[in-house]
Amino acid sequence: MGNNGGDIRDVLIENCQFWINRRPDGTLVDRELQQKWRNTGENGIDIKQVNPNGSVTIRGCEFHGFRPTVRGQNASGANGVALTIHMGSNNITVDACRFYDNTTAISVNKGVGKFPPKNIVIRNCLIHNNKNVGVMVGKASNVQLVHNTF
Repeated sequence: MGNNGGDIRDVLIENCQFWINRRPDGTLVDRELQQKWRNTGENGIDIKQVNPNGSVTIRGCEFHGFRPTVRGQNASGANGVALTIHMGSNNITVDACRFYDNTTAISVNKGVGKFPPKNIVIRNCLIHNNKNVGVMVGKASNVQLVHNTF
């Protein structure tokens, strides 16, 4: 979500599921994809360059099964983060979401953009059983984690 112009504003994503179908051992359920991509990955949502006067709210969503991309996969090179907030994103609220079985649940960081994200609220989320970390905050400002369960 986002573009070079930063025109993203006033978006609501609610009660959605973002997932890659995996067995408990981490292998893909689709045998053909498993053979072709081994550990297929991307991001569930990738937010960048939200208009400073706009906002994005993600509410009541579920994210699971995200892994790093592999060589030859037609993807951007994501590292298995379910929700990425970067590149100057502003005024983002993540509320009452569930994150599990991802490499990383949420990443808030500057990324390759010129400006770090700011005014980020992550609240009332259930974040569990991820491979590396639940929430990773790098270069960003005014990031609030409120009433989450890890």
